[in-house]
Amino acid sequence: MKVLSDDYQGRIRFGYIDVLKDEQTKETFEIYAVPQNFYCRPDEGKIMCHEMHAMSLGYKPVREFLEGGWKKPENVYQTFEMPVRVG
Repeated sequence: MKVLSDDYQGRIRFGYIDVLKDEQTKETFEIYAVPQNFYCRPDEGKIMCHEMHAMSLGYKPVREFLEGGWKKPENVYQTFEMPVRVG
């Protein structure tokens, strides 16, 4: 992810969450396995999150996903509106 964050500096923000230490985020995003990648972006006044398939976590698949692969249903595990974090 460090290489991707350098490639997309100023265009996409990357973050890492340790769900073993942040139980609330784990529950908010319904994370049951790690790692998981989400691409969240504004869409018609909402923040929509597109989750990649778990086996697509290398540099090339993630880059292709960010470059528009998220628009193809076969590349997306699920799409959902950004959950509101409670608490």
